[in-house]
Amino acid sequence: MVDLRNIVIGRELWLYSYLPLGVFRNSGKWPDPQFRFSLVLYTHHAEKRIVEWLTYHRSLGFDHVYIYSYDDDPTPLYSKLLPYLQDVKPYVTFYHFPKPANNRNAYFHFLRNHSHETEWLMCLNIDEFLCLKRFASIAKFIDSRFAMIDAFYFNRCTYGTNGHNTAPEGDILLNYTRRSPTINVSTKLMVKSQSLPYQKIFYDNDFKIMQDCTYLNAGLKTMNVFGNAMDSWYFVDFPQKAKDFISNDHRGEKALDIGYVAHFAIPSEDYPFEETESQDARFQMYPLDQLKYSGMEWSDFKNQANEVEDDFLRNYWRNYILKAWRSSIFPITNWPLISRGKKVTQSSTVQNHTVEKDAKRLTNGRLIGKAQNLTTVEENPWWQIDLGKHYTIHEIQIYNRLDQELDTASNFEICISENGIEWKTKLQKKDMSVFGGLDGSPFRWNSIEGFTARWLRLVFPGKEKALGLDQVQIFGLPIPENDGQ
Repeated sequence: MVDLRNIVIGRELWLYSYLPLGVFRNSGKWPDPQFRFSLVLYTHHAEKRIVEWLTYHRSLGFDHVYIYSYDDDPTPLYSKLLPYLQDVKPYVTFYHFPKPANNRNAYFHFLRNHSHETEWLMCLNIDEFLCLKRFASIAKFIDSRFAMIDAFYFNRCTYGTNGHNTAPEGDILLNYTRRSPTINVSTKLMVKSQSLPYQKIFYDNDFKIMQDCTYLNAGLKTMNVFGNAMDSWYFVDFPQKAKDFISNDHRGEKALDIGYVAHFAIPSEDYPFEETESQDARFQMYPLDQLKYSGMEWSDFKNQANEVEDDFLRNYWRNYILKAWRSSIFPITNWPLISRGKKVTQSSTVQNHTVEKDAKRLTNGRLIGKAQNLTTVEENPWWQIDLGKHYTIHEIQIYNRLDQELDTASNFEICISENGIEWKTKLQKKDMSVFGGLDGSPFRWNSIEGFTARWLRLVFPGKEKALGLDQVQIFGLPIPENDGQ
């Protein structure tokens, strides 16, 4: 019998250099892509940075990432990627592509096996972050002006050490905000998969498709952030003609307000700079090309990379991760807690200890869902605190007991005093509605203006009431004592 499988595999191998595998298997036609925007990453020792890098670019709207690891041991990186690999529709496709293979062969493996899966592709390094300052996503950026082109060119901008003697732990985007005052001549290419000259790439010894493809296909419709066609002129007499273009009309500065690739190339002052014969090391570890094209000495290059403070990426990332607070069960405040550890007392106690000790349980910071203090059954029971000095009180949170008698705290008054003896009512709750506590629904009052007080008392009006609460938290800011009213 004829082994049809071997015949098919043989034909696929014969056509290895002619067209992508997915196109061959679709009778020579490009199939509909699964993804619109994809990234390709060839990397090693990236396990500390990969989650930030992936999450950031996912926030920009990249649909998928193809990762090629050339680590000797792929398991540290793979373990970090597990959440991205095990979804019903995984966000990451992962390959271990160890030496002696190099970045050229890894990228061509992607082109053969996966380029048909995505409409647009872009190759970035682990220390590169695409920065879009006027658009919320890569789709909005492309659709605004560039959807009909074949390839889009972003220039890089080098970010410096930010004064770090050694590279700090934590997120890149939070720790590095200083950059060069202009873009540099090197580019990164976002290109439509169908527009890449697949066969020419296979036979291309230079293999510069991460930065440029016009030298392989002059007929492509290309563009940069200024709307200029990026045919061969930019790379003629490179880098001089490119330098002239960037410096004219302040284009280098203007590009930084539109879009560029932020290259965090120099993470610390002790970062090693040396020539190396390793293509892989040059590819990721050292900013040698930028240094060569700039014509600067290493020290001057580092100084220029720290020249401008730009917190756009830090603010973007900080605001993005601060979304974690939206999942908080308990109310989040903008002001510091000022009630912890202060003198407190209450009208009475049924406990076998002082009223001060019983009252202090309401400021211990521990929620249990039950009454932590308890007065005797009396008329108008109260609890009070001496903040020690005058504060502007901006927020008050009262956590009710949830085991019984929630309605005891339905109505109350917040009173303030200048001397702890004479009191005036500042706020009243008299709608009879119950509120919770440990469940995440405490009573909450807040105000940007706030009010000034040192002594504060909670009074629960009514006859034959026993006051029991879980916690009381007061938030605010100190003011000079001589300004207290």
